Amino acid sequence: MGGFKSQEAQENKKVAPVEEAEKAGNIVDTEYVDSKASTFQLIQIQTAADDYVKRSRINQLQSKSDEFIGLSRVEQQKGEDILQGKFTQGSLPKFSKTQPIQLELDKSSIASQETKRNVTPDEIEKVRKIKDKSLEEIKKETGLTLEQITTAKARLFGDVQLFDAGADGAPIRQANPWDKWFVSELTEENRELVEAAKEQIPTPQQIFTKAAIADHLGKFANGAHAFIDPGTSGKIKGTIEDARFKGWGVDANFVAPLDEAEKLHNKANAENGIVTLEKELGIGKYVWSRTEWNPRKEMVRWTIPKPLDFKLENNEDFLTMATGNETGALVNEWVAGGFTLGGMTEAVVKALPRDQLLKSLSKKEITDETVVYKNTPDNIGENGPVT
Repeated sequence: MGGFKSQEAQENKKVAPVEEAEKAGNIVDTEYVDSKASTFQLIQIQTAADDYVKRSRINQLQSKSDEFIGLSRVEQQKGEDILQGKFTQGSLPKFSKTQPIQLELDKSSIASQETKRNVTPDEIEKVRKIKDKSLEEIKKETGLTLEQITTAKARLFGDVQLFDAGADGAPIRQANPWDKWFVSELTEENRELVEAAKEQIPTPQQIFTKAAIADHLGKFANGAHAFIDPGTSGKIKGTIEDARFKGWGVDANFVAPLDEAEKLHNKANAENGIVTLEKELGIGKYVWSRTEWNPRKEMVRWTIPKPLDFKLENNEDFLTMATGNETGALVNEWVAGGFTLGGMTEAVVKALPRDQLLKSLSKKEITDETVVYKNTPDNIGENGPVT
């Protein structure tokens, strides 16, 4: 099962995209990616994934919400919000190297940009019918951009239906992002299905030139940043005991350039505090600002001052562009390239096991600063401030 591609088919995938990327020369001049997943979301996925490993690998995942049985009330609510796809995309504009960041929407401009990288159900269906053809052939037949084709193929991961090895052969559930990371825990048949679907999603290297990728990652030269709620932050560091947390992230963590995060921080201080952060970053149900969960109105700002120079113990690249195969790239949410759907620059950093994370914190290679957002409204519930 699985439909693995021949070497010839693999080579066909890699030719045309680079030619188009050469014309663009720079990611800023072409259409883009997005990912709905914030670091907060990835931490929740880690929680689910750890639970997933401990239990029977297939049957316990029949219901997405089952992943969060046994979690604390706070973690369970946060997890269910993610699993049910209730987070909404943040409303940030597109940023460029030459233009100052404006956190007010130009809706017509955003809509125009989205059409170049996001896809409609009809466009996904067009790609589904010819998904095994080369990128250049799909582009010619559909009229879609390479970014849209990549987005569509990421959506098609949701077509994968996994099977119960001991049952009557009927599919038991839809594949989810965790299956991409814990593929070794699946049956051979399911593993082939997942691997084949992962391989269908074009990589940034197939769409952009090396120079364009380097230029995009260069936006993080002044630092990479993530907002994380205090409870999750404590579990990442181990100051709050939770065996499901092994460090920072499962496979990768989505980050923004420090420059952009600083402007968002200032906007939050000038407006509605954590509620502003949630609105701009697409964090739903007030899971960061809810008074019951965060009475001190605190957030932790995690910063990597020099992500381009950060070294992993295995010498892998630490900062990379998102591929759509991250556990945090939700099947029906992720959009291809280097920016969130709202326009904020993004990339991913590799997950860090706790021992290396703590060493990096002691050396100031990574910093974590707790900030109080005094303008956050009081009495915030699931549906917002209660008057």
